[in-house]
Formats: sequence, C-alpha cells, structure tokens
Amino acid sequence: VEERNLFSVGYKNVVGSRRVSWRILSSIEQKEESKGNELNVKGMRDYRHKVEREMSNTYNAIRIILDEHLIPSTNIAGPTMFYYKMKGYHTAATTVERELQPTHSIRSGDDYDIIGRSSDNYLFFA
Repeated sequence: VEERNLFSVGYKNVVGSRRVSWRILSSIEQKEESKGNELNVKGMRDYRHKVEREMSNTYNAIRIILDEHLIPSTNIAGPTMFYYKMKGYHTAATTVERELQPTHSIRSGDDYDIIGRSSDNYLFFA
C-alpha cells in the first residue's frame, strides 16, 4: 500500500502543477483573444501546447510503468484496481464488481481521492 500511495502522490504532484498551468494559460489565452491581442494569444497558445506535450509525455510514461511493470506484477484485486483507476480504464468497474466485496474501500470509493479523479487526467488527451 505504501508504494502505491507514493507512486500516486508523485504522479499527482507532477501532473497537478501542469494541469494548473494549463488552466491558467487557457484562461489568459481566452482573455487576450477577447481583447483582440493576437501577439499575446499566440504566445499563450504556444506555451499551452508545450504544457500539453509535457502532460502527454508524463501520461505515456505512467501508462508504460503501469502496463509493463505494476499491473503484471500483482494478482491481487485491490492493487490491480488501484492501477487501473490510475489509467482511467473502464475495466476498473468490472474488476471491482467481479473481485471486491461491496464494503471494500476501493469499491465504496473511499480510496478514490488518493489518486485523484483519473477521468480528469485524460480530459485533454482522450
């Protein structure tokens, strides 16, 4: 459990700061666009695209770690479910229903905030 928590906290720290940057840049870009300031819009758009590439690279690296190392190395439903949630897989729901008791913390959603709302993580990179 400790390793999973450290991995997810590290992931949230790396992605979280970039998501905040993306939101700020998008907001500034929209405001500058409404003012008609194309030079600032271009600068904000270019920088926002750079942040999007960084986020995409991070997501891809995390997916590789999950797919090639973490998911194959466990055959226990709890950790497997946790990793699938990090990936945002819909498979997670069927795994939960099939393998975890209704009172399990992951199934009841108590552990969900540890990893964040994974569907948000792929909002810009579906």
